[in-house]
Amino acid sequence: MRCGKGQLSKALGDPRFRTVEINSNALLGIAEVVVAFVGISALVGIIGARANQDAVLNLERLKTVVLISLLVVVAALIPIVIAEYGLGHAAGWRVAGGIVFALNLMLLIYAIRAGSSSGLHAADKKYVLFGYGIEPLLQALLLCLLFGLFVNHASALYLTFLLLALAQAAVALVLLLNSLFSRQDIT
Repeated sequence: MRCGKGQLSKALGDPRFRTVEINSNALLGIAEVVVAFVGISALVGIIGARANQDAVLNLERLKTVVLISLLVVVAALIPIVIAEYGLGHAAGWRVAGGIVFALNLMLLIYAIRAGSSSGLHAADKKYVLFGYGIEPLLQALLLCLLFGLFVNHASALYLTFLLLALAQAAVALVLLLNSLFSRQDIT
């Protein structure tokens, strides 16, 4: 299809004709930070496990940090892969939002089940308040992407999801550190 001078610039400005616009440096940077975060979490978990008696709950805390962090890594890489398929801007972000929505929902279901059965929810009421309290916002961001809302701000919505999910993992890491290295364990 041939476009005249005015038609091409109009088509390039139309979100239906753009490919998925990604800031791959930002996404890869997030993935690198999270991988380091997972490594530090695992190291802390291994070292701290020697000094603490509450091994079952600490294992659940460590799994929470690692699973959320891995979700963020995978979610950061998904738009890069989708961009390679050449989907349009809106379609690409809808696909990315849908995939991450499904992954996040599966992780949420797992966390609810594991946290309830291990007693972690009763022990970590602060995390339950923040960790699960932020979930509606995380889900809303992904649903906006999935349903094609705010198409011109799709990458900002996605990056906001990644940042908030990383904050969720950071809170879980702080609770793990607090449990592993509390004053009562040092004395």
